[in-house]
Amino acid sequence: MKKKKRSESRKKSRMSHTGKILTTIFVLAALFFCGTRLILNSYATNLSVTNQQLTNDIAARSTAIEQLKSDIAQLEEKSRVLGMLEGQVSEDSNRVYYYGNNN
Repeated sequence: MKKKKRSESRKKSRMSHTGKILTTIFVLAALFFCGTRLILNSYATNLSVTNQQLTNDIAARSTAIEQLKSDIAQLEEKSRVLGMLEGQVSEDSNRVYYYGNNN
């Protein structure tokens, strides 16, 4: 009967040793998962901030482009250009422009 007790104690020690290894692996895997998740969440937050900054930059540049288009359209108006020449250019009915006093 003593032999059975020894074999039972050996089985218990083997199972506890295997259990310790499995528990250690599980704990390490859980720590790796939590660490990876923390790093990825931080990276996602950084990307979100960068995206917001770029979106604001694009909006500001789009506003500036629209303002420049408006300024260009205003500068291209025929009456403004002719007004700047102070009567030195005249236009006939066929939309021909003359420089000077040739009518």
